[in-house]
Amino acid sequence: TLPIVHRGMIHDQVVKTMGYGGRRTGLSLEWRDKRLFSIAAGLFASGLDSHYLSDGFAEDWVGRAGVTPLLGLTVGANVYGHTDARIPGNIKRGIAYGLDATFDRWGLRAWIESLFGDNLTAASGVPFFAAGRILAAYRIDLGREIWAEPFAFAEALDPNVIVRDDAALRLAGGVTVGRGAHYRAQLEIARRMPEPAAL
Repeated sequence: TLPIVHRGMIHDQVVKTMGYGGRRTGLSLEWRDKRLFSIAAGLFASGLDSHYLSDGFAEDWVGRAGVTPLLGLTVGANVYGHTDARIPGNIKRGIAYGLDATFDRWGLRAWIESLFGDNLTAASGVPFFAAGRILAAYRIDLGREIWAEPFAFAEALDPNVIVRDDAALRLAGGVTVGRGAHYRAQLEIARRMPEPAAL
């Protein structure tokens, strides 16, 4: 009920604008060792690149390794290579790195993720961006398949770590109420401080 990958400021800026992540056409492979270790790799068409056919294949590639040291806890590291060819004849290539952890046990669910890498959307140069987000929720069983899940969400984004006073912070909280897996409603209150600098 709380997919962190599609929520908030980082999704809007890092995924939609910078192009790191999202659903793309491509191929991915994954190997797991009895739920303890996992390794994944993929190659995808760069979804932001409307001119990639004329400029050569603008590919995105990704790799991730994860480990489950304790029941309910998974930690991982990933790397993402992105090609930006939205301007014909001007292909930019960048790399972003990430660390993540998830926990799901005893009714508590939590996600934490950090991201840092090349910001290819800057007006000049290729500055380094940094971002992080955390989402936590606790599910309460109210009986008759009815449940409530209060949650809290925080994220921070600095589109250029060299420039001062361009970082943004977003805080959110609320509750999701549902019945089984069929019905749910969510109330969320959020505050953003301040708007991120123009990319």
